[in-house]
Amino acid sequence: MKSKSTAWIIVFLVLLTLFAYWDVRNAGFVNFDDDLYVTGNDRVKSGLTIDNIAWAFQIRHTEDNAHFHPFTWISHMADCELFGLSPAGHHLVNLLLHIFNTGFLFLVFRKMTGASLESAIVAALFAIHPVNVDSVAWIAQRKNLLSTFFWILSIMAYAEYAIHGKTRNYLITFMLFLSGLLTKPMLVTLPFTLLLLDLWPLNRIRIDFERNHQQSEFKTISYRIMMLVIEKAPFFILSFGFVILSSISQKGYGEVVSLEDVPLSLRIGNALISYIAYIKNALAPMELSVFYPYPKSAPLLWTCLSACILIGVSAAAIRSIRKSPYFFIGWCWFLGTLVPVIGLMQTGLWPALADRWAYVPYIGLFIIIAFGCRDILRNFEFGGMIYIVAFCVIITILAGVTRIQTGYWKNSGTLFSHAVEVTENNYVAHNNLGLYLSGPEAEKHFKAALEIKPDFYKAHNNLGMALYEQKKLNRAVFHFQKAIELKPDYKTAYNNLAVALSEMDRFDEARDYFNKVLEIDPGYAGARLSFGAALAKHELYSQAKIQFNKALEINPDFAEAYHNLGVLLKDQGDMMDAIRNFNEAVRIDPTYRNAQLNREDAFAALGMTEQAVAAAVEGLERNPDDYGLNRYLGNVYRSGGKLSEAVSFYKKALETGYPQPKTLSELGIAYAMRGAYDDALVAFKSVIEIKPGDALACYHIACVHALKNDPESAVQWLKRSLE
Repeated sequence: MKSKSTAWIIVFLVLLTLFAYWDVRNAGFVNFDDDLYVTGNDRVKSGLTIDNIAWAFQIRHTEDNAHFHPFTWISHMADCELFGLSPAGHHLVNLLLHIFNTGFLFLVFRKMTGASLESAIVAALFAIHPVNVDSVAWIAQRKNLLSTFFWILSIMAYAEYAIHGKTRNYLITFMLFLSGLLTKPMLVTLPFTLLLLDLWPLNRIRIDFERNHQQSEFKTISYRIMMLVIEKAPFFILSFGFVILSSISQKGYGEVVSLEDVPLSLRIGNALISYIAYIKNALAPMELSVFYPYPKSAPLLWTCLSACILIGVSAAAIRSIRKSPYFFIGWCWFLGTLVPVIGLMQTGLWPALADRWAYVPYIGLFIIIAFGCRDILRNFEFGGMIYIVAFCVIITILAGVTRIQTGYWKNSGTLFSHAVEVTENNYVAHNNLGLYLSGPEAEKHFKAALEIKPDFYKAHNNLGMALYEQKKLNRAVFHFQKAIELKPDYKTAYNNLAVALSEMDRFDEARDYFNKVLEIDPGYAGARLSFGAALAKHELYSQAKIQFNKALEINPDFAEAYHNLGVLLKDQGDMMDAIRNFNEAVRIDPTYRNAQLNREDAFAALGMTEQAVAAAVEGLERNPDDYGLNRYLGNVYRSGGKLSEAVSFYKKALETGYPQPKTLSELGIAYAMRGAYDDALVAFKSVIEIKPGDALACYHIACVHALKNDPESAVQWLKRSLE
């Protein structure tokens, strides 16, 4: 019976989570870290390879690998291998991980506490709390979901060890902990959490003495705690090692925020205030934002009040340790697991607080809520029924709010427009909303970001790009230079500045900046591409070719590099190699229109020679669904009188999803030449469905009717062609 109820609870949790998050499948990538982790990361986009896996384990101090979390990188590579850059697949993997985390969270607490209902409520709150939307709907937060997966499995293995005492389970716990750290170093607090679980619910430390306790009992408890700490020594050593490793990787890239920029007094004040803000968001999740700007000051009154609240609750938790140990454990879980991200040490673009950071810490609050409400209501008549009904209502409301919150993740526009609405002075939201927009609208938001934070180097770079696109090159150069002044190793700004200077025919300066960006990051494929384009523009073709080829060495699936190399070869008269490169560009990106058009020009230059046909056949072997190659071979075989083969290739071209009028017309001609007049009429009439009143199609239909000895219809269609 117990196993049946467990199965039904898991089914309920899965359905609840799917209801709350199902719309995430329609969300896209956003321009906030998704580019760093997936869409703009050449390594990740090229999928699972031995070289890429080795890269994931390296500390390179570059923007795309400044964080040491190799398992996260490998996870994103696996997604790209399976789904390419289709965001639905990436989102559904995130959702699946959240479902696993929810289910395992229920199972581990049911195992440790024996309380199925309370454990189910902890898991349900975790599953659908709106604050967790960031972790689930944000593709870049795969590290959060995957590391929590290992966190919960580590606790499950540890519970087995605590209950049965088998060394195998201890080793499994250690390996799962290591896996979690290789996914996200925030798991360094797990050894402390295991000590808390030793107290409750595993009851490996018993604090059940009376007020008139003897000193010997204190010694017994102290000894027991010391032994449990020693038991976890390998875990503490591993945590310390990853703290050092993470610090090295961040300092190497220059991500650590100095005390001069954000003084310690402000960090402590904001930490105390943000703890209260986290509690407020747990109880009343309203006006949630993907980014909360860091304050310029921490009011003394709010800092003191927050400190008093935290001290008061902590004192109450300590006093309740005997009667309600879950209160002490949940509170310490919440406080302790937030320590790595509370802001005493800051790196990168540090917010006042972040919803994604509460993914694990909130479990502590959910423990207090689920078990605390049970204890309060058990003293009332019908308390059990009230408990169940109340949580059903709460969970229903939270699931609805989560669905709404998930909707904001549809795209960068909806996400950051919402952030601008619910927060003040949100320079990050303005900047990223500008990235989503274009032209004067984008420029307006970048300027708004700089009005709030004049030293925001990314906004300077992005404003420069908005001005560059509007051909305001001098102003664009100013902002690129300002971004570099604020962040001297900002490779993106160096690349953009070099491109702008090249556009202004200041090539010698541009070359210096290209060399600088490649000195910062030799593996920056985008800079190689831009440098190659600038070299080609100034007729340095051999050097340009070298840069394009290096870009392809870094990223073998770089469609634009294949295209640019193809254009260079075509301009030099090497049509065969140009076609091969255009074929690769179209294979990688079938919608790459410029590559298709340039390939058509190259084929036209070659005519229908054996070389051209061989190149087309070779391209089809690698990409059988290539519309342009199928159409080209259809024309080749039609001109050679091989009409059956021509019809076959035309049909294949149309099956690729390009209902092109030209191809339909060519198919109709091939049918007519074969004497299949009815099929020809169908093809020509399909052209008219796409382009009503197309004169040439009407003329072709008239000709077919004439061939069928139907002069009356032929005349009617001929008149329509003349209209």
